[in-house]
Amino acid sequence: RAFPVLRDGGASVARPAAWLLIAWMAWFTASLPGLAVYGTPLVAGAAVVLAAAGGYVAWQDRAAWGDLLRREWRTILLGEALGLAVFAIGLWLVKWNGDVHPLAERFMDYAILRRLEFTTGFPPQDSWVSGLTLQYYYYGYTVMDCLRRLAGLSLRDFFNPALPGVYATFTMALYGAGMAVGRSRGAGLLAAAGGAVLGNYDLARQIVHARWKSGSWKLLGLDWFHTSRVIDGTINETPAFAIFWGDLHPYLIAFPFVVLAMTVGIASLSAERHPVAGDRPRLDRVLALVLLV
Repeated sequence: RAFPVLRDGGASVARPAAWLLIAWMAWFTASLPGLAVYGTPLVAGAAVVLAAAGGYVAWQDRAAWGDLLRREWRTILLGEALGLAVFAIGLWLVKWNGDVHPLAERFMDYAILRRLEFTTGFPPQDSWVSGLTLQYYYYGYTVMDCLRRLAGLSLRDFFNPALPGVYATFTMALYGAGMAVGRSRGAGLLAAAGGAVLGNYDLARQIVHARWKSGSWKLLGLDWFHTSRVIDGTINETPAFAIFWGDLHPYLIAFPFVVLAMTVGIASLSAERHPVAGDRPRLDRVLALVLLV
């Protein structure tokens, strides 16, 4: 309703939008002095508010939703299947790299998320220096903490599956962004492959070079770390490198949100009428404005 030009009705970017909105409601409410205590009840309340608002809009648009599902069920199902496949591959990768090692940033990610379990207001307390607040970007971790609370999981059980969960959501969002540009499922799949797999093409170059040199395809033993250092003296962490490396770091958590922003931007520019144009229904404009902000 906010961005009617999107072929799948926005299904491919609905997850990152929901993650942001739920986490923002909980974070902002708990950030106001004396208003609410951050915790599972507040996060669950934010999820209920979003579900109720979404249900109200969906009920009003039930005929349009029915038409969309009859027309585009294959498009939506393909996006869901793509996300599930990426999630399954990511879970398989975890067994090769699943420890919370103190020599990587994953140890810091785990420590900050652990601290958020005991946080009642923002900014959260520092994980290392008692009595100080965390002077570091923490909103991405807050999004993950909200998901952990809604899932009812301990951090020990949540941490590793969260990595492929974020990456699968990112891949699905790329699929939707590609369709927003090319208006076809093929364009969506190309965008997903280009963003989530190929990246800067270094890993693909290594695979093709190994095939040409040895006559057989080679996957194990590739220098995947080189993919993040293709320019001397700099760090170029592509999405594929991020899922191999395995830090649940805010730059990785941000991938789905970057693509969400791109998608609603493309939808705004390609629409016949701008999403907040004055001649659109008021509810449509409010929804578009909330999502754009």
